[in-house]
Amino acid sequence: MPEKVTYGQLYQLLLALEFIESTVKLEGPIDRTTKAYQHAKSGTMILLPNRRRNLAVRESDLISTRRHLVENGVIDDADCDRLISPAA
Repeated sequence: MPEKVTYGQLYQLLLALEFIESTVKLEGPIDRTTKAYQHAKSGTMILLPNRRRNLAVRESDLISTRRHLVENGVIDDADCDRLISPAA
């Protein structure tokens, strides 16, 4: 069993919760892409780095995603804790 949630698991969870994924190119000193997830029913938008799916999620990304999901009524606290876990 993995000890940490991976970006792949987090991306899949958002898709399962009916978010639509798109890729956004960020321009600046270092050109890079990010993943944007939009949830039509709640109007929630979550931006995440475009990381390899097997990498462990940074804690700040996990906390931010959890906060958006719960505070915008996409899922409740208990479901969020259950779904955003290494075993999920």
